[in-house]
This record gives sequence, structure tokens and C-alpha cells, in this order.
Amino acid sequence: MEDKKPNSLLGFKSHFLICLIILSVALIPSPSQSAVATGPFDSGYKHGFSDAQRGGHPYLVRSGGTSAHIDTFMQGYNVSIMSTNFLYCF
Repeated sequence: MEDKKPNSLLGFKSHFLICLIILSVALIPSPSQSAVATGPFDSGYKHGFSDAQRGGHPYLVRSGGTSAHIDTFMQGYNVSIMSTNFLYCF
């Protein structure tokens, strides 16, 4: 009788392919991850920019005013409002 050796190269290829697929899926960031990573300054800056384009302070009015936000958020909001209004002056 002849001894048959298992094809170890085929097993290696299939294991390699499975690992590669799992790794590629694990490394693809989901959209929700980027939204969670936003800090208070960046969040304030984005809301301030949006309010400056609309005119007034609609986000602050809807969300309870300046006292409803931490200082870092308000710093970002104010920087954005001032820089955006400055750009619209020209």
C-alpha cells in the first residue's frame, strides 16, 4: 500500500485566505467609530460652523443655551463662529 500525505500546501493556503479575510474585515472602520471619536472642541466647532452659516445660534437655542455645554465645547463653538463670520465679511 502506498502512504498518502495530506496536501499541507492546500491547507496553508486556505488558512491564510481565511485569516486574511478576517483581518481585512476587522481593520475596516465603521462610520459610527469616527463619530464617537469626536471630542468636545471639535463637536462645538462643527455646531458653531453650522450655526454661522444659518445665521444666529439655532443649535444653542435648541440645546439649552451656553450653560448646557462644557467649556471646551463652547471654546470650539466660539472659535468657529468668529472665524466663519470673519470669512463672510470679505
